[in-house]
Amino acid sequence: AGYYTVLPSLFYRMGNPSYNPEKFMIGGLNLEKTDPLHPMNLNTSTTNAMVIDDTGALLRHLDNEEPQANAQRVGTIGTCMGGRHALFAAATYPDHVLAFASIHGGKLVTDALDSPHLAIPKLRAEGYFGWADQDAGATEEHLQLYKTELTRCDVPHRIDFMHGALHGYFFPQRLTYYHEDAAEKSWNAVLDLFARTLKSKK
Repeated sequence: AGYYTVLPSLFYRMGNPSYNPEKFMIGGLNLEKTDPLHPMNLNTSTTNAMVIDDTGALLRHLDNEEPQANAQRVGTIGTCMGGRHALFAAATYPDHVLAFASIHGGKLVTDALDSPHLAIPKLRAEGYFGWADQDAGATEEHLQLYKTELTRCDVPHRIDFMHGALHGYFFPQRLTYYHEDAAEKSWNAVLDLFARTLKSKK
């Protein structure tokens, strides 16, 4: 699509663990849930504060070391835990991030003091949310909260509520979780968002 892309290593603090994707998708990792390298533990051990710091480092790197990149016209995108990370990056670096996308985002509403929904007033970027209707971690109540707060704070946004979609619908490799229509709808929405907000006007 013509974008300079940076893919962060989210788990470098934990030794950059990697998994066989096929085994991961069918639950064959053979890791105890108490193991620090279990995916769910990696999810929670990568804090919002860590992601904010890492995003700042990436932006500085782009500014100083990657002249072909434009660190003033950035779009962020994430799925699951990456959805909240994309939002936090936009809220923390509004002079850099012009668009963000959260696809079946995880833990978008929590009881913590750094719950992602509390960052909405800081947003200046345009946002996209792909919301699965069968996601216990992102309920319809959470969806209504986001609609209310985004509108109240005048944040331009689009939310697609994906009927019949599960958490993880975006990835073909996720076997029974994949929802082709929802995935295509979200991907096309992201391409449209980035085309409108990131590409320099001639």
